[in-house]
Amino acid sequence: MGRAGKRIRWGLGLAMAAVLIGAGVCWAWPRLFADPLQAGLAAYRQGNWQDASLLSRQRLNRDPNDPRALQLFARSSARLERDETAQSSYRRLGAAAMRAEDFFLLASGLLRQRKNELAWGALEMAQRIEPEHPETLHEMARLLTQKDEIEQAISIAGLLASVPGWEARGQVMLALLHKEQDDPDGVAAALKVALGHDPELHGNSTSPASARKLLARALLELERPADARTAFQNKPGTGTDPEVFWLLSRAYLQEGSISEATDAFGRSQGYGISRPLDPEPAPYVGAARCAECHRAIHRMQQHSRHSKTFHRASELGDLALPEHPVADPFDTEVLHTLKREGSGLSVETNARGRRMQALVDFAFGSGDRGLTLVGRDEAGASRELRLSHYNDGSGWDRTTGQPPQPANIDSFLGKPLSPRGVRLCVVCHTTSPRAARDSAWPARDDHGIGCEHCHGPGGNHIKAVEAHFGDLAIARPKLASASQVVALCARCHSPRQGEVSPADKKSVRFQATTLTWSRCYTQSREALSCVTCHNPHRDAETSDSFYEAKCLACHSASSGPAITARSPGTHPVTLPEGVRRVACPVDSTRGCISCHMPTVTGAVPHTPFTDHNIGVHRDIANPRGLSTVPSN
Repeated sequence: MGRAGKRIRWGLGLAMAAVLIGAGVCWAWPRLFADPLQAGLAAYRQGNWQDASLLSRQRLNRDPNDPRALQLFARSSARLERDETAQSSYRRLGAAAMRAEDFFLLASGLLRQRKNELAWGALEMAQRIEPEHPETLHEMARLLTQKDEIEQAISIAGLLASVPGWEARGQVMLALLHKEQDDPDGVAAALKVALGHDPELHGNSTSPASARKLLARALLELERPADARTAFQNKPGTGTDPEVFWLLSRAYLQEGSISEATDAFGRSQGYGISRPLDPEPAPYVGAARCAECHRAIHRMQQHSRHSKTFHRASELGDLALPEHPVADPFDTEVLHTLKREGSGLSVETNARGRRMQALVDFAFGSGDRGLTLVGRDEAGASRELRLSHYNDGSGWDRTTGQPPQPANIDSFLGKPLSPRGVRLCVVCHTTSPRAARDSAWPARDDHGIGCEHCHGPGGNHIKAVEAHFGDLAIARPKLASASQVVALCARCHSPRQGEVSPADKKSVRFQATTLTWSRCYTQSREALSCVTCHNPHRDAETSDSFYEAKCLACHSASSGPAITARSPGTHPVTLPEGVRRVACPVDSTRGCISCHMPTVTGAVPHTPFTDHNIGVHRDIANPRGLSTVPSN
């Protein structure tokens, strides 16, 4: 076969090589020349945003107008937080081609750029396209929570909890929102569902351990200690957590197992000692129970204006109603008639032939300065009613904050109040927001701000005292730092939303805020607090000399550490080392208040306020442009 055999073998080799090459090309061709869009979509589904971005760009290099490639590039860019690139791509894509996910991702970028209003509009568009798009619902609930729109957030979180795969995240959000409403039943119910559905709480920012501790707290507030202990049984990581032992000590305390409670408290490593303002996980008992041991303080507090800030309609029998219809202060053609309706109260407004009526639910205010009515109109919507009663001799007048000329006829009856608006009124005028919704709640009869508003629920405290437990089991503001005390008072004596500046005429209303602007506060390194001068259990003193004694304890010519004059119920202040004491160069013995904390009129009608932004107040340089008069 010599030469012929060689030719045959060579031919067979070439044929085999051709076959192998052909097979290789057939295998490699779809990989070398596959449509990158399909590979990009697969990468995006797997959460590989980087490859999705590169592959969609490859497709766009071939066809710059491919809408699917453009959408994928926009989405992957947004996931990578390349916001300007994503927004530019979405503009090219056009709103008509965008789906719910696109509007959600667009909103996420706008939020990072702090364009919150545009972001909210994009989220609303996403929900309009797909009402149960989970990422959109989650983000909307989060933003509403940040804005303290708790009621709307609960509605959105409820929708999220019904979306497959997102049930646990929705329920955890619901639990946190119910906590803001002081609703332990809602907290416990939501967390039980969440942990039952997904014990590891995948995708949640709240860990399983934190959720179980929150659940235990809610159960203790409901006085269900056995259930609270069950929350930690056979759970990893709980055997060394000081907070878990602290919660177990409360569970055993509620059960009357004092030796077990003492052991658990000892193993808590002092948890709670550095948190003197944290409320106890306990049931409320009402201010009347506090009187059994704290008679003098209770009597003092019950005579204060704080204790008379909330009135149900049935409790307004002593309110003097006008005998005849009252003309609106800014439109004499509008008449308001207040009258008794059985044990309740109603308001009827006649405006240019339009008759409107509301039934009063509550009245807010101690009556010392004023009393504002809140009721429901004939459609069941809440309204802050147009007229309030003032105690400065003016009687019934326009409610502070309402416009002289309402935007529509209906608002002559009163300003519409959202559920949030009603809640904010109740939160600051009662022991707890539960006062307005729970007819069986023990603190319902506090008639205003009771002991547990600042000291937290007292159920554990009563049991601790009776059992001679090693911890008093109650929040104690007396042990808090000055800045913590100011923050406690600021829950009500500061703007609830947004900020206020010294140039704002109405800033004098917010004493806990304006005090922190003072050099007395900042240069004393925050040693000064509200209770330096005010006994929180009684009305504020009215004597200038009382407050001047406190001023002069720091602002005097004598040397040594400055300690404020002590009076019952107030806390002394010791200036930190190195803080310079300065005596007034004008008068070092008197006149402190009238010069440095003048009474301001005109910021709010019918109500003068003492300016707590302690400083030099000259009329010629008065930043508020308001009249100031001596405080007495």
